[in-house]
Amino acid sequence: MILRQFVPYLCCFLLAAIIVAAGSAFYHRDFRHSKIEDIEPAAGVMAAKNQLFESVRIYRDVNDPRKPRAVHKSYQKPLVIKAALRPKQMVMKNRAEVVPPHKNGIKIAVVIDDMGMDKKRGYELIDLDVPLTLAFLPYAGGLQKMTRAASANGHELMIHMPMQPMNKTINIGTIGLKEGMSYSELDEQLAQAFDSFDGYVGLNNHMGSALTQNTKIMCHVLSRVKSKDIYFIDSKTISTSVAGKMARGMGMKTAERDVFLDHVESPEFVAKALVNAEQVARRRGSAIVIGHPKTVTIEGLKAWIPTLKAKGIEIVHASALVKQDEARASTLLQPISLDGGENSVADDFACDGVAKEDAQEAAVFMRDPVIPQLPVQLP
Repeated sequence: MILRQFVPYLCCFLLAAIIVAAGSAFYHRDFRHSKIEDIEPAAGVMAAKNQLFESVRIYRDVNDPRKPRAVHKSYQKPLVIKAALRPKQMVMKNRAEVVPPHKNGIKIAVVIDDMGMDKKRGYELIDLDVPLTLAFLPYAGGLQKMTRAASANGHELMIHMPMQPMNKTINIGTIGLKEGMSYSELDEQLAQAFDSFDGYVGLNNHMGSALTQNTKIMCHVLSRVKSKDIYFIDSKTISTSVAGKMARGMGMKTAERDVFLDHVESPEFVAKALVNAEQVARRRGSAIVIGHPKTVTIEGLKAWIPTLKAKGIEIVHASALVKQDEARASTLLQPISLDGGENSVADDFACDGVAKEDAQEAAVFMRDPVIPQLPVQLP
């Protein structure tokens, strides 16, 4: 008797369940069999239930325009929508990197090292109609004539100062800086470099993977460079170089190399390195690249330079990209003693603006054998 009272309710429940199941099956039919049309992203919805890391396309079922569906581009299966947003909130953005505009435009400085030895290729570079920064080896012959030609064609001049590499068997030339030299010997070598030609506005290191890790010597060398009121660029021939950090601490006009163009001598490598330079410049606003008087480099630059205007990239002198800590620029030279030994700089003016602790911290790089090296480590 009691069971008969619930029969009508049970029938209604079963009928409702059948209706709901049929409706759900119709709604969730395979979407590939429905006619679909692309709609504007603002008319769809965002934020699918799963965090997809690939782009999502928005579709609408033409049989029921009120039901937008998000369909993964690979599987084309309906996804459960987390929430619908108002149209003005539904602007879909390309997932490609969005680079903010740089106030002063995108700039790249192209530094060519080892100038002066290969006259033929050197003059080919001098003839390029863009403002290059040419770094001349101080022991090369005929520098006055070649540097005057470079200046006349709008290029900037640097001294490419030879410094001792990790491989001590490599000949660094007749003018160069080595570990073990006294400060007077270092000064003599620098004086020869400073007198080798006129019109230079900066200096960078040629080789130097050993010397640029030597805190005491770089203190002395950089103080002499600063006294000439020229900038210093750390070529970063080794990742543990302390030269750039010390130059910044001394309030010098300074910068570091971003990309080497041609340590692998092939057209493909140079082309990829130039693309890398563009990417660095777009991220940071600027980049400094270093190449050499090689045929692959010259041909690569000739092909690359005409493409830059359309990309919004400007070639500039390195002097346009060096930076200076104005607060330290006029700091008086302070004598520093690191160890009190015979190579101490206690009797010499060096590392002005650099605290003793900073210099000692930088010296740790020389003692740590496990610090990973950059992919590029040159002499």
